[in-house]
Amino acid sequence: NDDGALADNKSTQFRKANESTSPPLDLTKLCLCICIDILGSANEAIPLVGELVDVVYAPIAALLLRQLFSGSNIVFLVEFLEEILPFTDILPLATICWVVESFFAGGRLAQALRIGEFAPVKANLGHYLDVERKGTENTIDAEKERTKKSLLQYEDKDT
Repeated sequence: NDDGALADNKSTQFRKANESTSPPLDLTKLCLCICIDILGSANEAIPLVGELVDVVYAPIAALLLRQLFSGSNIVFLVEFLEEILPFTDILPLATICWVVESFFAGGRLAQALRIGEFAPVKANLGHYLDVERKGTENTIDAEKERTKKSLLQYEDKDT
């Protein structure tokens, strides 16, 4: 009876290949971003000394953000400049990046910052993105097919 099969399949949910799914919010990453922003802003509490501390803190904060946001060199550069330039430490860049990645991963700002769906590491790993293939073949599947064909041709020659 087809009605029973339909009832079993009702719990299955389908989505389009170009429809993004929302991953759970990474609150640990948010806490790290807030800490990075607080440390960067705390340097401003002591006039002139804060700017000297920024010379040491800027590359550290930039490297941390690049690690947090999947290797984005754009985030690295913007964070480095934000920390090294005077009077820009108040900008909570790390937290802004987290908000963009968490809620606007497919947006223009995410694309500009190379985070979210546009992160360099995620773009290189096929299991992070649903990519609709139009006329292109997966190289692994193509290699398997070529191997099968060559084995079949080799067996045909023997018989």
